[in-house]
Amino acid sequence: MSKKEIGNIPQIALDLVGHLPKALDDALKMLMKRAEGGEDVAIEIVDLFSKHKITRNWLKEQINNQSIEMGSSSGFSPLAGNSRFVPPTQRWVCTKNLAEHWMMVIQEGEPAPMCVVHKIEMVRENKVKG
Repeated sequence: MSKKEIGNIPQIALDLVGHLPKALDDALKMLMKRAEGGEDVAIEIVDLFSKHKITRNWLKEQINNQSIEMGSSSGFSPLAGNSRFVPPTQRWVCTKNLAEHWMMVIQEGEPAPMCVVHKIEMVRENKVKG
């Protein structure tokens, strides 16, 4: 994990002091005292939080949020809405000329487009018999 990914985790972790199990809270307080003295304890905070499921999940969320805020490509946000994966091999085809007039299916459940040449509704390639 790079320094850039860790970002301001030490500052954010300060808000957790007093809200963690005693042993974890005590360890975090010691690290924060060292940080106040000018030491870089970011990696140690990450190591400490990585040992416990709840703080590990919190840490992942914080790093992901920072990545998104900084415009990093390591963050991921799903698209809005209910879209399902459609294999790229599915196509809309014109029943009058399958080979020349076709369009890719973009999203499951989308309405069939019109064939601009023959002015008829296209069908999914896998539904064409022939």
